[in-house]
Amino acid sequence: MSTATPTAPPRVTWAPFLPFALAAVLLWLAGRRDWGDGGENVPYLGAAVAFLGLLPALRWKLRRHRHDEEAGAIPFFPAVGCLFALYFGFPVLLGDEFTTPTLQHDVASVEKSLWLALGGWIALLVGWGATAPFAGRVKPLVLHVDWGKARRRTPWLLGIGFAAVLARRTLPLPDGLVQPVRFLEMLFQAGIGILALSSFRGELKRDQNVLLWLLLVPLYLFLQVGIGSVAQLAYASIFLLFLAWGSGRRVPVVLLGVLGLALLLMRGHVHEFRQKTWGPEEHRIGVWDKSVLFVEVLVERMKSDGLAGSFRDAGERVKARVSHLSLFAHVVKLTPERVPYWDGESYRALPSTFVPRAIWPDKPTKTVGQDFGHRYYLLAPKDRTTAVNLPQLVELYANFGTAGVLCGMFALGLIYRLLHRWWNSPATGAGTLILACLLFSRLILIESDFTLVYGALLQNSLLLILVFRWLRPREGPAPRAAPTLVERTAP
Repeated sequence: MSTATPTAPPRVTWAPFLPFALAAVLLWLAGRRDWGDGGENVPYLGAAVAFLGLLPALRWKLRRHRHDEEAGAIPFFPAVGCLFALYFGFPVLLGDEFTTPTLQHDVASVEKSLWLALGGWIALLVGWGATAPFAGRVKPLVLHVDWGKARRRTPWLLGIGFAAVLARRTLPLPDGLVQPVRFLEMLFQAGIGILALSSFRGELKRDQNVLLWLLLVPLYLFLQVGIGSVAQLAYASIFLLFLAWGSGRRVPVVLLGVLGLALLLMRGHVHEFRQKTWGPEEHRIGVWDKSVLFVEVLVERMKSDGLAGSFRDAGERVKARVSHLSLFAHVVKLTPERVPYWDGESYRALPSTFVPRAIWPDKPTKTVGQDFGHRYYLLAPKDRTTAVNLPQLVELYANFGTAGVLCGMFALGLIYRLLHRWWNSPATGAGTLILACLLFSRLILIESDFTLVYGALLQNSLLLILVFRWLRPREGPAPRAAPTLVERTAP
């Protein structure tokens, strides 16, 4: 008599129920808000924007759970959706008004901006989906890496890139050298990416892992602090997270929570640091000293206000800062009655971004941040140094109105899908993975204008392709092909 081998009971997963749980939480938040007379729909529209924005992340999670390689190794599109939900949906779910007295808006303009955000995101989703048949014909970029060659040459990338980082943060560079130095900075990030991916593959020795995770990565992040832009630190962190996800690693939720709290605290008090360092003499302060000063500012605030008070103050500041919906409502209220449509003016500098200033010394200087701030009464008339971020959704409306939002967001969905197919397809090679993590971590800056985010995309991608061609095997494919998504996520 044979006995059947006992099998483990199927594992129960809660992933399919996450969309319903998310919808319930968002509706609960919407029900707690009161936007006054005429604003009954405002919180529910915000909940719809937040839900649809977070939906790609939930879908990516479900597809990864099923080992579906078409989900892509890097959650670039889900990250864009999460930021869209944060900037344009959650602001009306976390309060009953905007704490931005310098912006002009009313309940009607807030509701209209929510409808535009909702319609724009749906248009983007349609563009993403409608491009699928065409995107399937795009040949993915394949960049394999010879790991022996990479181990020998990565120190050169780190050295040249680190020198560029120090040069841009400590020296008053001529205009013609700023962009080339920015390109060279990516070599430092590419070198860290190569080492991090080697570590995830288990190919680094213990002392090399210590050097990477206890020296190079902290140094890389610490130097971002000295810029005074917490966004740069956030996107440097996202680059490392993309690398981890792309190599099939699971990122602990606790780590994401700690990172989020740290960025919240830093963003809430960055204004004090900028008051001490920004100005005509800022290049006289070394980048290391700036980073140390930033840490000292945070420690002083936590000592004076206490940990809870410091986080509460930071939370209020950040809530106002990330509320791009209030800026959108301001633009909606003034356009076109008081401020005429821009008619594509903010995009006119895009063609010139493909030509380096070293080749075209008289290339016009991009001033969209200044022009936008003055055009919409966000800057004092004599202020010629401050730039105001122009989110891509707001930029579309300021230029072309409702039609611009719908058509432009559809076009963005098309661009996202093509780049996803080109860089984020399975088994494209380790070089492609690192390139995609670097460039995707820049393209998620939806809070900045289109030209700023996409202007250097061609040059950056060409530089990185050359770097990984330099590291490719001499003949044939890589000695060991990049693992597929199923292999990377297998226990």
